[in-house]
Amino acid sequence: MPAGALPSGSAEALLPAHDDTVPFPELLDACRSAARALYGPGNVVPLGYPWGGRPAGAEPVVGCFLNTVVFPAATGHGPALEVTADAWWDDLDRADAPFDAVVSAARSAGSGWTGRLDGLLTVDDDRRRPPLRLAGVEGREIHVDGRTVRGPFAVSVTQGAELRLRMVWDRAVLDDRTANEAFEALADALRPPGRPVD
Repeated sequence: MPAGALPSGSAEALLPAHDDTVPFPELLDACRSAARALYGPGNVVPLGYPWGGRPAGAEPVVGCFLNTVVFPAATGHGPALEVTADAWWDDLDRADAPFDAVVSAARSAGSGWTGRLDGLLTVDDDRRRPPLRLAGVEGREIHVDGRTVRGPFAVSVTQGAELRLRMVWDRAVLDDRTANEAFEALADALRPPGRPVD
């Protein structure tokens, strides 16, 4: 890397807001588009995302269990959005299984998967709830620039007045040109039809 370069590459775009939030299966499909650009068609990419939260009407801070759910994002010219949605609902039926138990089950079934994730997806909606507060201090988003990326690439989507899309990648695994092409594929998949990126 050139002197002073960050250990991770990054790209960011603000997209026009959709009429409502983007459904989560659509975000998974957008990540499938990025994975296709990164790894080529025909691969199954393990994409992880944290799942958990707090029930509606709960106190501003509640202890909760967050787990990593693995979505097998096949990078072919993917299935219809309804198929992705069905697969995602099936994932959620098992979302309480600890991640290491999922890896152990896959390996005991004969898979060579070690539990490594090829991609990560995090989503926040800053229109639907107030930010969390602890002892009067408001929580804030911390970006991953300058930190090790826990996976070849990670995507962050914040839904609000605009759709803030961010992707970071490990430069030891992915070159900037390929990663930027993947980011463009991701943005194209999430852009409202007929509206350009700001």
